[in-house]
Amino acid sequence: MEKKSAAYLAALSMSIIIGFSFFTNKISLDTASPWVILAHRFTFAFLALLALKMLGFMKFRMTKKEFFAILPLSLFYPLLFFSLQLLGLQKVFSSEAGIIQATTPLLTMILATLILKEKTKRKQKIFMLVSLSGVVYISLMKGAEVSVESLTGYLLLLLSSLSSAMNLVLIRKLVKNHSFMKLTSVAITTGFIVFNLINLGLHLREGTVKGYFTPLLTPSFLLGVLFLGVLSTLGTSLLSNFALSRLEASRMSIFNHLGTVISIFAGVLLLHEHLRYYQVIGALLIIIGVIGTNYFAADKRANRQKA
Repeated sequence: MEKKSAAYLAALSMSIIIGFSFFTNKISLDTASPWVILAHRFTFAFLALLALKMLGFMKFRMTKKEFFAILPLSLFYPLLFFSLQLLGLQKVFSSEAGIIQATTPLLTMILATLILKEKTKRKQKIFMLVSLSGVVYISLMKGAEVSVESLTGYLLLLLSSLSSAMNLVLIRKLVKNHSFMKLTSVAITTGFIVFNLINLGLHLREGTVKGYFTPLLTPSFLLGVLFLGVLSTLGTSLLSNFALSRLEASRMSIFNHLGTVISIFAGVLLLHEHLRYYQVIGALLIIIGVIGTNYFAADKRANRQKA
């Protein structure tokens, strides 16, 4: 029971960080492009990873065989997930993106059933849909629009959600043989190398290599990417991978919806945005869905143990 409690605490902490990352991204985008933000956030994530390793907080040794066994996971997260999300967001409104990204738990449940043979009760599925409806309701009330021109953006975001779902499922499978620290280390290192190469390539093409570190001179951007790198990238990866070592992928993914709730209250507290009635209704639906999904999963295990 204590192990499950620690996993739930990790999942909840991850949701809180993700919620505040929306606010931080908004500030960072005022200074630099998304590709620049990705490069710098993964640089800080990598540096924080090295610091934890050198200080002895992450004690593990990884063989070449283990590294290459874990490496394919990085294709889905961070590479495909962030790249597809980035390209998709350039073609659709953020409210529309919220609806599509909210499909991740459903996609995770389907993939977990097919690949991991995880089983979910009908009540769990119903509460998962309740949580999804909360996200969709908030997004629609904010003014999501549908147009033929944005179909490419929808497809890219759907593929981004699929990448996230596949990542959650594969982590659940790999964590049985590899520690969550090793999985996180490979993902962060891969993102650091690839996104910095992309950023460097763009600077070389535009002839602005000298300005590679210029955004870091802006205090708000520096603080933003520090948060995004250390907490929102490295921190959430560690928390998510730890939780997945003790929770089913389908149950873990539903906590992503809580990020929407946290982002609403972060906007109200930090950006002084108005709290709308539909946000309260949507937030309640999300919370009810998350609690219900996990409650009936726990109930299922309890009945199995009694039997």
